[in-house]
Amino acid sequence: MNFSDRFLTDLQEIFVALDEDQDGYISSKSIDLMKLDPRVLEILQNILIEMDEKHDFLNFASFLNKIEEHHLEIKIHDVFNFKK
Repeated sequence: MNFSDRFLTDLQEIFVALDEDQDGYISSKSIDLMKLDPRVLEILQNILIEMDEKHDFLNFASFLNKIEEHHLEIKIHDVFNFKK
């Protein structure tokens, strides 16, 4: 995983927004969808659906792996570059 420091910061921002109870894990049952840009939610929808189907919990490292596994780096990067 070769994410830039800036991109890791953006991903951390997304993860923290999803981690409603701030326990360091996200799950489909305990995320706050209202805290994220709808475009980001659209990009993450397959990960969120997969988490729901498998009753998964993801820590930040697992979240990064899922981003890479689903090849979402460019899409997320584009949303954050558009916002700035």
